[in-house]
Amino acid sequence: MKAHLVAAAAVLCSGLLGGPVPDASAIGFIDSPSAICRKVGKGNDCVISWYYMSVGASPNYMIEAWFLVDGALVSRVAGFFQTSMYVPAEQLEFPVKCGGSGLTPLPQPTTFPGMPPYGRTYSWTIRARDSANLSSANYGSVICPPRD
Repeated sequence: MKAHLVAAAAVLCSGLLGGPVPDASAIGFIDSPSAICRKVGKGNDCVISWYYMSVGASPNYMIEAWFLVDGALVSRVAGFFQTSMYVPAEQLEFPVKCGGSGLTPLPQPTTFPGMPPYGRTYSWTIRARDSANLSSANYGSVICPPRD
């Protein structure tokens, strides 16, 4: 039934516009699940990572995607005549400092037995742009574990 409504709308619009309805361009939402911050070894070294990042722009081509952590560019990925872009987890690991306990902008939580305090909180942004110069963005934050 939905297809019938779309067809009827196309016929109505083509009659009003005096010709066929042009295809609408639209960049998709950025899918970037499971941002995490984890320790690597001892000390103050952590890594921010995602499970993957995916975005589509059909019928246009994906031009680029940027990854920013705390407003700083940490990676740029370019497309090459592709209508979608997929970046696997192996390419989405960015080193950061874990930070000491209490360095989060959130209120310090009540300490529960066996629960360590938080480390630093990082904001992140993922932006993508297609060949029609349309863009999409995804935002979030991630809390790192405290340094040793």
